[in-house]
Amino acid sequence: MLDGFLRSRIVQGTLAIFLATFVFSLTVTRYVWNDRGQDDGFVPRVSVTLAFAMVLGCLGFFLVFIRHIMSSMKVANAVSAIGGETLSLAKKIYSPYSGERQTPGPTWSPDPGDAREPVASTETGSIVWFNYQRVLDWAADNDAVVTIDRSVGEYVVAGQDILRVWWDGELSEEDRSLLIDAVGVRMERTMTQDVGFGLRQLVDIADRALSPGTNDPTTAVQAVHELHRVLRYLVTCSDPSPYIADDDATVDRESSVRVVHRPQEIATLVEESIAEVHHYSGGSAQVPEALRAVVDDLLVAGVEKYRPTLERCRELVAVEPEPVG
Repeated sequence: MLDGFLRSRIVQGTLAIFLATFVFSLTVTRYVWNDRGQDDGFVPRVSVTLAFAMVLGCLGFFLVFIRHIMSSMKVANAVSAIGGETLSLAKKIYSPYSGERQTPGPTWSPDPGDAREPVASTETGSIVWFNYQRVLDWAADNDAVVTIDRSVGEYVVAGQDILRVWWDGELSEEDRSLLIDAVGVRMERTMTQDVGFGLRQLVDIADRALSPGTNDPTTAVQAVHELHRVLRYLVTCSDPSPYIADDDATVDRESSVRVVHRPQEIATLVEESIAEVHHYSGGSAQVPEALRAVVDDLLVAGVEKYRPTLERCRELVAVEPEPVG
């Protein structure tokens, strides 16, 4: 919620105009002068008038800011904002399933004994993004294949391997630095490329609302509804291909796989979200029923490849969970 608050245009605009007015007014004050005992002083009237207008603008922004704060503090709005951001990111990463039989693209697997060099992280934290284009360009330029052995959202510590380079060369410090810079590691997860983090936030809200200390089933149901909103889109999509090929195909040469990565799998996202909320929903009258309705709708909307996962979820939510704690 704090991250979304700081990224709000209203918050940024309010801080900007307050700082601008303060700095401008101090600057104008330096040019107001009057010699002692004389009446030939100088007052920059236009600048003073502009500063006064900026103060009025600050008051207007402040009123909008207060209204925004009151609105953003409502749980329903906060949960809906997380769901909307997660859905927008999911639409960028996952493409709807076309239903047509697609021609399989190029694949890659290492041969026994192939030379490889690991590339370790220099930072500790969660992986928030990969610069696939930078890795792809480097691999194509050096006739190598880079395998990304971690997924977005995973936690790594300094010295832990993230990438492996499959080639006959030797990595220089410049090469290692370039590849490491293509991996964003932060202390906290973000939704730059991490759909799972958006779902994790919604699941956490539901879990905390169901805790005995909070006991807020209405908020838990709101989180389940937002999960439904995101998952309903995901079960109509295909997983991204783990193979990224270069675009140097010609008549005499096919595209070559240069990067192999681990995208977040839709089936795993669906199953983990449903299972965890169900686990903590014991003793609630509303949440288990809401989960059953979600799974039933996902079975209707989802493509055939996710039916086994959704059938397992239906069997799970059909059983009344035991109260936790």
